[in-house]
Amino acid sequence: MIDLAAVPWDSVGTVGLALIVMGLVVTGRLVPRATVRAIQADQQKHTAYAETEATEQRATISALVDQVAKLSTTGELSVALLQAIKGANNTQQSGSTHVASSIPE
Repeated sequence: MIDLAAVPWDSVGTVGLALIVMGLVVTGRLVPRATVRAIQADQQKHTAYAETEATEQRATISALVDQVAKLSTTGELSVALLQAIKGANNTQQSGSTHVASSIPE
């Protein structure tokens, strides 16, 4: 950054001052107030949109976490029931004792 106190203002003159202002405009250090306000308004809109999206995402994630918890409980119950059925089938005897006796002649 230029130290403004070091600039010899008495020898700069009108042309030098015009060149300094033009240099500030070209480098983007001197911008009209309306442009600055438009940029700030756009940033505020973007921030509000991002906050809204983040809130909606948190709500969606919360709903999905609840759904997964419910499905996990149901899945655990299903696994326990299937294992109980499998265990009951393994303890019964297999073979001809569970088949109806032969048809009388």
